[in-house]
Amino acid sequence: MRADWRGSGLTAVAVALVAVLASTVALAQDAIPAPAFKPGMAWTYQQREDITGRAVGAVRVEIIAVATDRVTANFTTEGGPTVSERWDAAGNWEQVGTRGWPWLARLGGKSKRVEFVPALALYRFPLQPGASWVETVRAVDPDSGRKTEVKLFAKALKWEEVNVPAGKFMALKVRRIFTPEDFDELRSRTTVTLLDWYSPQVVASVRSIWDWEHQDYRRPPGDQLAKGVRTLWELTAYTSAK
Repeated sequence: MRADWRGSGLTAVAVALVAVLASTVALAQDAIPAPAFKPGMAWTYQQREDITGRAVGAVRVEIIAVATDRVTANFTTEGGPTVSERWDAAGNWEQVGTRGWPWLARLGGKSKRVEFVPALALYRFPLQPGASWVETVRAVDPDSGRKTEVKLFAKALKWEEVNVPAGKFMALKVRRIFTPEDFDELRSRTTVTLLDWYSPQVVASVRSIWDWEHQDYRRPPGDQLAKGVRTLWELTAYTSAK
């Protein structure tokens, strides 16, 4: 005799489960469109060392102006200055502060900022799992005019559920590897790895992990690997445009 589940609570549960699975599959298949930035949007991140967990300080990024092909944002570090940044319409870097990071500081020199020509493509929209892109851009020290070639290898990986202080998000994991030609007789070029989790809900990353390394030729052979501090960013607050 076949059991008849009609009228039981299991029917509602099954329907709800199917709806959740269907929405998850749809999300995983959807391509993320380019963001629509507006003045007043703001994101606050907590920085900490990923290995030790030591808090490094908060960072606030706020959109202050939007033109057809350009976005101007203020980047403020806790206890530090506010630096104006310039992005293209999709949020890719045109000019950014060196932010105290050695690999960016080597590209920007004493100017404390660096320009990328064309814009450094952190994202390529529409963005979806499996998408990849490779680019070569020039990093320019705006004071001296010195140019450094930077190669970028990027791939969008998969959707993951991410828990951060700002809440729970479905986010697309994206991996990028930068290799600036910043070598000299004392060191190799830097290799920079950026992993982040992009949420269309906040049109930005909700978690990022920065890691970089190079070979220091002043050290004995076999002990030349020099690694930067692996830094984790997590979203703590998001403000939409008014």
